[in-house]
Amino acid sequence: MLNQNQIKDNYFTTITDAKAAGRPKETCYVASTHRLYEYIVAGSEYTADDDMILTTGNGGDTRWVSSIPNFSVYTKTSSAVLTAIEVSGLNTLHNDGAGGEVILTWLALITGQEAIFYVNDAQYLQIKAPAGVTIRIDNSTVTAAGGYVRSNIVNNWIKIKAMPDGLVVIDSNGIWVYDE
Repeated sequence: MLNQNQIKDNYFTTITDAKAAGRPKETCYVASTHRLYEYIVAGSEYTADDDMILTTGNGGDTRWVSSIPNFSVYTKTSSAVLTAIEVSGLNTLHNDGAGGEVILTWLALITGQEAIFYVNDAQYLQIKAPAGVTIRIDNSTVTAAGGYVRSNIVNNWIKIKAMPDGLVVIDSNGIWVYDE
């Protein structure tokens, strides 16, 4: 059970405040991100992004790491390269207002990244793997390296997650074609 001092000491208004503090085996809450973070002593595998992963004032490889994903909605009306923030949680990306096909290219394969893609307008929404990376659709179906999945049927959605061996379709609704 936490006492009032422990709660006060582990509540931060901004990420700047949190980054200046921290002790091993602690958890803190940052109001500006609405997230809980765990203090990690050997955190060199985590790249700080000032959102899900924060450096600490203790230096070295110490990090505040959030296990609570970001839940945001992004509108994409033209083709783009996906940012790390857009695929850093259970975000939803959709094509509402698109006047034509929207091609979203996954920038790099970072294990654990994931997002949901939703067809809002009857224009193709295409999710393209990075060069050299495949998208596993099911146990027997895999795109070519740098391949894609796409749909133009309103209300279709697909959830894709980055795994060590490539992108993987975790779940989907409707018809999604690949590498036509």
